[in-house]
Parts: sequence; structure tokens; C-alpha cells
Amino acid sequence: MLKPKSLRAGPALAVALGLLAGCASGSTAADRWAIRDPAPLKLEPCPVPGSTVMLECGIYHAPEDRSITGGRTIPLKVVVARARKPLPGRYPIFYFDGGPGSAATRNAGFIATAPEREHHDYVLIDQRGTGDGHRLACPGPGTDTEMGSWLESVYQAPYPERCRTKFGKTADLRLYTTPIAMQDYDEIRRALGYEKINLYGGSYGARSAMVYLKMFGDSAHAAMIGAHVPFEAKLPLYHPKGAQAALDRVFAECAADTACHAAFPSPSADYAAALARLRATPVTVEFKHPQSGEPVTARLTAARFANTIRAMLYSLETQRQLPLALSKAAKGNFGMFATAAVFARGANMQLAAGMALSATCTEDVARITPAEIAREAKDTFLGERFVEERKEACAKWPTGMLPSDLFAPFTRDTPMLLITGTHDPVTPKWMTEAYARHFPRSRTFTVPAGHSLPEGKCLTGIMLQLFATADANEVDVSCTREMTVPPFALPE
Repeated sequence: MLKPKSLRAGPALAVALGLLAGCASGSTAADRWAIRDPAPLKLEPCPVPGSTVMLECGIYHAPEDRSITGGRTIPLKVVVARARKPLPGRYPIFYFDGGPGSAATRNAGFIATAPEREHHDYVLIDQRGTGDGHRLACPGPGTDTEMGSWLESVYQAPYPERCRTKFGKTADLRLYTTPIAMQDYDEIRRALGYEKINLYGGSYGARSAMVYLKMFGDSAHAAMIGAHVPFEAKLPLYHPKGAQAALDRVFAECAADTACHAAFPSPSADYAAALARLRATPVTVEFKHPQSGEPVTARLTAARFANTIRAMLYSLETQRQLPLALSKAAKGNFGMFATAAVFARGANMQLAAGMALSATCTEDVARITPAEIAREAKDTFLGERFVEERKEACAKWPTGMLPSDLFAPFTRDTPMLLITGTHDPVTPKWMTEAYARHFPRSRTFTVPAGHSLPEGKCLTGIMLQLFATADANEVDVSCTREMTVPPFALPE
């Protein structure tokens, strides 16, 4: 996921109304897609914790159901970091967060001193279902006395049903899909008085940005998108095959690396030995809690082991630790995998799984067939169960409403940069390239990374060039050639 560092309806109205005129089966009110005048949005100075920087914060009260007058409203937090030196033609940057289920305003500390703020306003919005007062945080697995439980999936029974029971009486879970959330975003854009905006996001944030472009593309000045999730992706159908390809790449690159091969002659054999050990008897590892310092345990099963490997493949840095971790595990030392539970804890606590269910069940999982699962998960370490579990969870989740042609390809002449990590296990390069052909003013390139793209001056500078010039082909991306793949972790 990319992290931030730092009106008038016009033709956009006609485009959006034409796009959203039809709703997918299950819709009960066509006018819930109608574009309305935005609600008032008052911004007030707000401090950044631990900093002397002051930003502007406000609450946008979005109608949960736009087809109902006087119905429930959702208090969406909005944070605006004003440009230090505003310039004409430098449009604001709207950040689309990932997950799905992450609250964008938690990144306020990043944008407080971000270089992107020099000439651009920077706007963060908590997407419906992710922030205070409307957060759909499911009760799921995970306890601090048995840290390994954080490696379980929130999508496994009985957690989705518990989540639906918890929120189903107060929230209409059908109304937390991406297109409805993008209506919120555009209302906020108009409430803030911005005619055009720049879009910036990655992973699920890339999906959100694309939906925004499809619905309100005339309001977009330019877009920089990483780890692109095209509409055809049907998450998480391709995750098992992508994870397997990434793991095979780790093994192949270790074999081709003199130092890694000398230290770990066969990581694949180490993986097989570790898996066989866990299938025979789960392993319990004790270590100190990273915050309290108290002793905690992590119990690793074969399923948790697979989930941990998948998580480690997301980052290029942790990918390069896998041969060492597998070598130790093959000898009975699962400590490196146990500590992954700490990171799983942090990720699970940040994401609102109920919002993720509302978005992905309707937009992706409903389109997945059993035949596709069998084909795409064949001969992978995650297996068919990884996707089947999501199908079972979604079968018990309310089906949302979508524009009838949401998944149809569309064309925009918005200047765009589409970035892919060379070692991305989730959204590989082919996904980006397959979609780029629909955007005549787009440009694709790769950087050494996993699914999480690197932060730093290079990509920040590239983004600022694009947003200043609105010409993707004129942007100088030569600094990416200085990025390198980190070395494999070796025994001490």
C-alpha cells in the first residue's frame, strides 16, 4: 500500500448519472445513485499529536442511504493540510487508503510535514465503515495471551456472522461498497470548493481511485496509482497463485545468489520439512510482547504457517528473510514466524473487517465461481481453502448494490502513472499493463518492491512532477534505477 508522506456539477454530473443509471440486481432504489448538493463541512484548526503543526479537521455527515430523507448519517472525518506556498494550477491531493478497511486520517502525522504540501493541499478522508462513529471493526480471532491467534483469518466461521450480528442492527451493511463511498468523496470535494483534484493511492486505494475516475473522472486532474487492483481481479481469487509465484521467485533468486545458496542450499526443502513438522505437531513459541515486555506465546499450526508466509511475501524486505526463517524452522526454531504474529496483530487492529466484507463480498467474491477457485488455487501453498473461506463468509453477508456496468472497461484521458512492485505477490505487473491500455495518457513502470511500495524522495518527486505538469510521459523516473533489491538475510 502507498502511504502519504506527507461546486459545480458540470459535465461530471452527466457522466456520473449516465454511468450510475442502472444498478445491479438487488438494488431497491435507483435514486440512491443520484448526485445531490453536498452537506455543509466546517473545518477547524486541529493539532497533530506530538507535533506543533496545525492542520484543519472537520466532520462530513454523509447520508448512509441517499434514497431516504432524514435517515442515518455517517460522520466521516476529514483532515486537510493546506499548501505552504499555494500556486495556480496546483490542485489538491486526495489520498485513497488501502486495506480495504483502513482509516486514512490515521496518516495525519505523515502529511503534517510532507514535501507534497509545499504547493498542494493534502486531503485525508475516513472512508465509510473505517473511522470513529461508523467503524465496522469485527470481533475476530486474536488475543495477546496467545499471539498466534492473530494469524487466523477474520473471514473464517464464526467471525463474519458475529460481525453481522454486531453491526447489522445499527448499520445497513449493503451500503458500504466502494461506489457509494466515492459518492461521499466527491461530495466532500465539492463541499471543500475544489474544482479538480489529484488522486493518490495503492492496493485497495487503487481500486477506490479507479472507481472515482469512472464515476467522476472529469474532476480528476492527474492520478498516481500503485499496486493496481483492476476490476477484473475478483479478490482474493488470484492471491494463492500470486503468493506461490512470489515464493517460487524467492527460492529461484536464492539459488542464483552465491551467498544465499551457500547458506541455504534448498529453501524449498526447508519449507517442506517445516510444514511436515507442523502438520504432525503444532509448535508453541514463547517470546516477549513488543509493547508490554510480558512473556507471551504463539502457537503455530500448518494453516497459520501458510498465512505467515503469505504476509511475509507482501514486503520485499521480509521476502529476503524467508530462506533464513525456513532454514531455522526446518530445524525446529519457528521464532521468526512466531514474531510475525506481532505484525499481524497491528494490521488486524488497523483494519475494519466489516467494511472489507461489505466491499469485497459484493464487488469481488460474488463473481468468483468454484471452477475458477479450482483453477487458480491449484498447486499453491494456500490452496483452495483460502478462497473458499471468503466465499463462505460472504454467503452470510448482506449483498450490496453496484452500478450495473461497474466492471466494464472504461477509458479516461486523465494523466496517470501506474506503478508496480517487481516482486508484488498480490497485484503483479500484468494486472497494471492489462488495464493501462484503456488510459491513453497513462504510463507504467516498476520499482524494486513487493506489494508495499517504498517511500522516499524518488517516488515523491515523481508524483509531484506528474501533478505539476499533468504529463506522465514527461516525468523523469530515472531515480528508480538507483533503487535496489535488498540482500538476503544470512546466518549471523
